[in-house]
Amino acid sequence: MVIFVHLDGLTSTLSLPKFGAPGVDLFFVISGFIMVHTTIVDRPTPLNFLKNRAARIIPIYWFFTSFVFLIAIFSPKLLGSSRADFIQLIQSFLFIPFSKVDGVVEPILFVGWTLNYEIFFYVVFSFGLLAKEYFIGLLLVVAIILGLVALHDWEGPMGIWGAFYSRSIISEFPMGMAVAILCHYGPKSPNRILLIMALLSLAACPLLFLRPVLWPSNTTLPISGLLASVLLLACVLLEKWGWSINSKTLIAIGGASYSLYLSHPFVTQIFQKIGVMLHSTGAMSAALLCVCSVLVIVVALLV
Repeated sequence: MVIFVHLDGLTSTLSLPKFGAPGVDLFFVISGFIMVHTTIVDRPTPLNFLKNRAARIIPIYWFFTSFVFLIAIFSPKLLGSSRADFIQLIQSFLFIPFSKVDGVVEPILFVGWTLNYEIFFYVVFSFGLLAKEYFIGLLLVVAIILGLVALHDWEGPMGIWGAFYSRSIISEFPMGMAVAILCHYGPKSPNRILLIMALLSLAACPLLFLRPVLWPSNTTLPISGLLASVLLLACVLLEKWGWSINSKTLIAIGGASYSLYLSHPFVTQIFQKIGVMLHSTGAMSAALLCVCSVLVIVVALLV
């Protein structure tokens, strides 16, 4: 879904609407799910939790951020609003939101804006792990996040950080946390009604994919987050009940999802430029989309 968002130059030549952005919402819901799923039984200390998250997130992100910074130094025309600014490099490394020359709040590697939210969520979640009772800690995490969302429309001075960390999209982390709890304590085997409900809930997948088309207007109601939560709940429960996909290829691609997220812009930007150079339309654009999608996955697996 995210790949197609960043191939909008090609999809527009096929008269396709811009779609796929809710992939980020699914990403956030899954993140909230994973944080609870991996700590609800074997509860780590806050320090160990942050160490594990840092080891998972930081090295490859710093690598690709440094790569973009080198491009900004030697071939700045290849980039949009990213500049060879050492202050912005440090802010990107430390996941500190800042505004670029075009006014957009994102780091040097533009897809890293989601990681600024991720790291913020990890820090808040680590505070929750300080609580003696695990579920009290989870309630504290939810209260902090929803409290920030409630402040978004406050008329006082918010600043870049305040406006960034109070967007309604961060409410999708608690949604994922709720899914994890429901799955953990859900029935180990379903009755017929539960099974039918779970299978019907898979319809959230196409609805999530087409959300920008079906509900194009901006709304404070997190429709994408709700659809992503329903989809994730159905998938995890079905797997718990024995309805799982065991394709080694798909599992390998899933394992490479984070490297795919960080590396795909380099591939998609090349194909976008190829499309412009060739003035591609119709079958040629469709072919470029297919080849690019395959190459994105290959690069991600290599990374």
